Amino acid sequence: MFIAKIKSGKNTYVRLMESYRNEEGKPSSRTVKNFGRYEDLIKDNPNAFEELKAKYKEDKETKSQLTQDERHREVERILSLKVPDPSGSDDVSESPSLSYGHYVLKRLWEEDLQIDRKISYLKKSKTQFRFDLNAAVSYMCFSKILEPVSILYGFDDKDNFLGDPAKDLELHDFYNSLDFLNDYKDELFSWINKKIDDKYGKKRATMVFYDVTNAYFETDLTDMERGYEQKDFAENLRSMAFDALDHGELPENCFDEDGNIVADKLTPEFLEKVADSKTQYLRMRGPSKEHRFDLPIVSMALIIDGNGFPMDFAVYAGNASEFRTMRQSIDAFKKKYDIKDVIVSADRGINSVENLKMLKEAGFGFLVAQKVTQFDAELTAKLLNRQLYTPLDADSPEQGGYQVIKDWKKGKGSKTVSCTLVLTYNEKRRRRDEAVLKVMRKIVETKIAKGEKLGPRKTGWAEFADIGESQEKKITGINEEVYEKKLSMCGFAGLVYYAPEGLKEKLTPADMTMSYKRQSRIEECFRIMKNNLGLRPMYVRNSDHIRGHITVCTLALLLIRLLQQKLTERHINFSIDEICQTLNQAVVGAIKTEIGGKEDALFLPTARKRSLRKRRENLKTEEILKLVKEGQVKRKSINDLLAAVGLEPLPKIGKRQDVAHCLKTYFPKLEDAVSPLAFC
Repeated sequence: MFIAKIKSGKNTYVRLMESYRNEEGKPSSRTVKNFGRYEDLIKDNPNAFEELKAKYKEDKETKSQLTQDERHREVERILSLKVPDPSGSDDVSESPSLSYGHYVLKRLWEEDLQIDRKISYLKKSKTQFRFDLNAAVSYMCFSKILEPVSILYGFDDKDNFLGDPAKDLELHDFYNSLDFLNDYKDELFSWINKKIDDKYGKKRATMVFYDVTNAYFETDLTDMERGYEQKDFAENLRSMAFDALDHGELPENCFDEDGNIVADKLTPEFLEKVADSKTQYLRMRGPSKEHRFDLPIVSMALIIDGNGFPMDFAVYAGNASEFRTMRQSIDAFKKKYDIKDVIVSADRGINSVENLKMLKEAGFGFLVAQKVTQFDAELTAKLLNRQLYTPLDADSPEQGGYQVIKDWKKGKGSKTVSCTLVLTYNEKRRRRDEAVLKVMRKIVETKIAKGEKLGPRKTGWAEFADIGESQEKKITGINEEVYEKKLSMCGFAGLVYYAPEGLKEKLTPADMTMSYKRQSRIEECFRIMKNNLGLRPMYVRNSDHIRGHITVCTLALLLIRLLQQKLTERHINFSIDEICQTLNQAVVGAIKTEIGGKEDALFLPTARKRSLRKRRENLKTEEILKLVKEGQVKRKSINDLLAAVGLEPLPKIGKRQDVAHCLKTYFPKLEDAVSPLAFC
């Protein structure tokens, strides 16, 4: 209960109010006592209102303490009960441990991004799904962060969550949700990007970061070997055939009177074009980033903003080329979001003249790594001349330097693109590059000692291997000329840069160097998706479910990045691993009992605390305790994450309503808080 001033017409009244939840479980308030008009109350005693507030605050605190004492006694009573004899007729019922870390993510989902509203709209206006689509999609995304498992395993575990977030859902509902995510992925991300723009501004996408990775499946055969075409292949084939007909590449009789393709009339050239498009099969073997050449893979192109928030992604066949798919990704990105005056940052894996020209034609700028080992003699001499470099920071020479070559032509002959070339040098990079070269040299020396042969590889350590005149390609020595050339270029790197005409703020060389360092954030995103969010191995088969699974992982990545950003704003440092582990270990025990003569439960948070010994392994227990007492060490906990999203720590012993209040939700009945199966 609390004292409040209530405006009614021209008068203000002082009332004692009480909070409660209505029959629908929604929070409301009601008047317990009316103290009359505010003006009359303070007429004889100007402090009357404040005195009333203080009085009922004390009453509230006393009542809260009495309630807490009552709960402690209830727990003591429950714990002192005699355990039934397992050999007898009584059932032995254990108190379930329920995860509640998903409420942190639910807050982001519903308050910051409001994804539930968008899904609700799409469900009502564009789909025939009758189950709770938002519950299915959000549960899959939350589970990827708490414990990344397959859909089947996640379904089996759904009763172990506080609030029963997947209540009444069946296994096939989750697979149907993957179909929904595949069909409406673009509409969802368009909604999400607008919400993030409202929070962080559109300038977050002045520079976007692009990269490609791939993920493998735990199956031996590719889709082509199994005969599994992509679900939309027939539609894509028909569309390609119509385009070819319009351009005169196919005869008119390639379609029958009903508009169906006549396979016998398709030309070999068209069929070869279809094969090159990589649209027939999705799970294929290709150049695996994780060297899983024995398993089929799919490729994923990802675009993130400067904060590390994923903005869009695309999925391609495992044998599709990174160089050729970039155009499709960028064209789709531009069309969907109608963006311009954006610089695309990418690593040298997609640095081709064709891609850079494509970005220019699309109205985009670029900032891309450039190999420095393929320069001509004149440019190599400039690269290696340390006298030509300007320090990035005169007060911090260890940060290295740069030199700029304007209007540099990348490419040869008629295939060139004009841009700015920025050459950089860094001592830290030199030491790292030299260490890598020494490791590669050691590998070659080991293979020489074992009498091994040189395979088809031409990169990595293999480029330093010399086979002499050996017909068997037996490694006989180290190519010192190649090794010394690589050694001389340690510490040097290059960037190519172009700014679109409409971009008002052009990057300085120092800005370019610092901005490109942020390219590592997209590589970190891929590591998070693979190591923390279960991107791979994939356990789904058809192409729609594969894309739906990747959508789930990308949404999970967005949630965890957004949560990390909120923690940073509060000057709290949590790594991604720490966030995932803390959310996973946030558990509340449910003790079944009677409250007010009705069956109910008390809840005791039992979250496992993170060890204070991490990164302090060399300190003794007494030394760590001293650091804690002095305030130099603070334990990270679920309470930090709850506070970051506006939730409250759970009480040590709480009733159903108390827990709901802290998590800003409601549990009208016990079964709304705990699945009936959890008590079995």
